[in-house]
Amino acid sequence: MKKLLLLLLTVVLAFAVVIGTEEAVTEEATPVDPLVVLEDELADLKDRVADLENPQLKAYVEGTVRGRTNFNWKTGFTTSLSFISGPTWRFSENIPEVSLTLNITGSSAITLNNLKVYNDHIAASWYRSEMLGKKTYFIKDYGVWYSEGLGWFSRYDDKVKGTLMTLEFKDFGLSFATVEGTPTDKVAVRGDWDIVTFAAQAKFSNDTVKLTQEYALEASVTPFEGLVIKGGYQRLPLIPTPLNKYFVYGEYSFDVGLLSLKPYVQYANALQGQFVGLDVDYAYDIIGKDATTTLALAANTEFDYENMIFDFDPETYSLNFVGASLSRPGIGSAAVKFGMGYDTDVKYALGFLVKSNDWTFETEVADLELDAKVGSGDWASYDYYYPQNILKIWGSDVYGDIISDPSNISVSGSASITPNIANFKPTLGVSASHYFKTGAADPTEVSVWMETKLYDLINFRVGFDILPEMDLNARVDYTISF
Repeated sequence: MKKLLLLLLTVVLAFAVVIGTEEAVTEEATPVDPLVVLEDELADLKDRVADLENPQLKAYVEGTVRGRTNFNWKTGFTTSLSFISGPTWRFSENIPEVSLTLNITGSSAITLNNLKVYNDHIAASWYRSEMLGKKTYFIKDYGVWYSEGLGWFSRYDDKVKGTLMTLEFKDFGLSFATVEGTPTDKVAVRGDWDIVTFAAQAKFSNDTVKLTQEYALEASVTPFEGLVIKGGYQRLPLIPTPLNKYFVYGEYSFDVGLLSLKPYVQYANALQGQFVGLDVDYAYDIIGKDATTTLALAANTEFDYENMIFDFDPETYSLNFVGASLSRPGIGSAAVKFGMGYDTDVKYALGFLVKSNDWTFETEVADLELDAKVGSGDWASYDYYYPQNILKIWGSDVYGDIISDPSNISVSGSASITPNIANFKPTLGVSASHYFKTGAADPTEVSVWMETKLYDLINFRVGFDILPEMDLNARVDYTISF
């Protein structure tokens, strides 16, 4: 009897273990109910549809803000709080095909600058103030290039801004634009198909909706890589005789080994320039043990066959010159340019520039930085040439001529030291520049300064000008980008 009970107990225990195991396995491998999955997907779809019917725009603002206070011994305090760039507002999470650009002009005023809607086939944009052409500037205070305009026309646009709308049909490569201005409006069309682009515009009076007989057309063809052919026509309704302007321009860029060549030619009327030219560039790297030295050669020759002259500019060396430079990282560079032109007689110019590169010395006690430049031209010169978009800042390239005036030479240098102090790391510096040209006004500038970041947050700088006249200035500022 005892054996029978023991046997029954053993069977029951074994059965219980098997049942428990099966339940555990069943719990781990429980299948997902498809109805539950379907309900979840329907709920998610319902939320997405609700978002599209009732869009919740989320604003994202981008820009750079700077607060600055300057003190000058002569002019006193100048305090500014401004956007260096922006602000640009962008929207949203659930409408990716819509973007807006706003400007905040006051504590409560908002100016809508741009609205764009688009998908894979069509796009439309509205601009509060924009142009069909394009302008490029250099903003000296911020040290940056700035461009504005759609860039549909490179030459034949008056670059006058107005309230502008574009409508783009992506499948056909066609875009249309209207510009509301004063006293004339514009309508334009642009096409872009692989190797061909064109743009045309017409003006009409916005009070009588009458064409003003002013038209413009530009086109560009790139048959194969390197070859570009451009042309344009413009009609200006001048009184008593309308003016018809046109141009045809072509260039071909190609390489022969390390030599880069670009011959170009233009034929045009109405004093737009008729010339033929050739750009030549050559660069060769001399690989050394510690660094690579680069030898670069550049040349341009251009003949103005409309006026039968070789044009020449000794300030920028942009036409009819030969140049050579040698540069090595951590050491510096040396460059020279020789220019020659012909009008009624032959003219020559020679310029040079020698400057250091990354002269930095780090020690346990302090870090030392040195900078030195010597070259032709005035160290204080700053010029911008439009529409060539040539920016002339002394020390960035070769400028000036020493053949006509051997004293047309400047030298500039600076030195700064930053002690390695735990909680306070001021940078102490001195800079000096001198223009050797005979009779130059205020040829010498000497100043000393100290700058640091207060508590790793606020920028502080104080400087003392010694020459050309004594002056004291101080600046506190903070810049943030978001």
